[in-house]
Amino acid sequence: MYKFGLDYLVKMLCLARCRCLIASSTAGSTFARLVNNGKYAEDYVFDLGVY
Repeated sequence: MYKFGLDYLVKMLCLARCRCLIASSTAGSTFARLVNNGKYAEDYVFDLGVY
């Protein structure tokens, strides 16, 4: 369980270092956007309903 959480955190931190973001509205994408601090060149979050 610990390794799963650590892997997920590493993936979100890598996502926060990207130049652009296209993602669904999830906790992981919200975390990446917060860590990125609004520095994405393009940022699109789509919402298709309940996940």
